[in-house]
Amino acid sequence: METRFSIDNRFRNISFDQFRNTAGRLEESLRNIHPAIISELLLTTNRQDYYGFGSLTIIIPEKEQALSRRERYPLSDLDEKLWQKSFKTDLWIKDNTLNDLYAVVLSVEEREPKSLKFYGQYIDKKSQEILEQFKKETKFFQKIGDGFHKPSDFAIGYALDYI
Repeated sequence: METRFSIDNRFRNISFDQFRNTAGRLEESLRNIHPAIISELLLTTNRQDYYGFGSLTIIIPEKEQALSRRERYPLSDLDEKLWQKSFKTDLWIKDNTLNDLYAVVLSVEEREPKSLKFYGQYIDKKSQEILEQFKKETKFFQKIGDGFHKPSDFAIGYALDYI
């Protein structure tokens, strides 16, 4: 099973506390049903890696190198200083005892600072239910999005030039 959605703040950027609290609840909820999960925080802190290769959907050697340079931490090490220096923050949660491809990802990035993206691949029904619970907890000043990246203003302008 696969799922993708985002929780988008209408007025404010995703804050450090909002990300940390959501990530902590997500990790704890998944650990309650899958005690063997492992989680890792991946931070893209190099501006060139983020703006140069961050939005590429194909894998080329330069992108692989950029991905390998991401800083890795346990979620418990996330603090305000790390948050501030990161262009993209991803929490990866995996459980290799279920399936080598099982993964849940929580992500926020500088390009879309109001969007907290959730992604799950090869997840079981219980994991799906946990992710769905986050959708139900949205507040008035939030909306549910599709979880896909929005095109940049530059890309839209470029496309309009060729219509």
